[in-house]
Amino acid sequence: MTADDRDRARIGDLDLRLAADPHADPFLLARIAEERPDLHVALAGNPACPVHVLQWLRSLRSMEIDQALQRNPTAVTMGIVKPARPATPPAPPTPAAPATPAATGWQAPPL
Repeated sequence: MTADDRDRARIGDLDLRLAADPHADPFLLARIAEERPDLHVALAGNPACPVHVLQWLRSLRSMEIDQALQRNPTAVTMGIVKPARPATPPAPPTPAAPATPAATGWQAPPL
């Protein structure tokens, strides 16, 4: 492995860490989006990723990217995607208590 190969590997590792870092500089994340298509899924899940980059990632129509965007609170808040559906359906509503004769105004006839 040459020194250039080692440098490229270190830069690649740094890009990977930055792509997933919620405290990364948005400018660097935009650069990574342009230069590293292999990191698009990581970027789509990063809440620090700029909105215009998230919108562009959404336009790529990738199932993996869309799933990452659905877990990204920034993408959901900005309306880029709808939130992911919960894994279990919501519980059915509790049925109302049956009406009692007094509640309906019904009275038994006198004996």
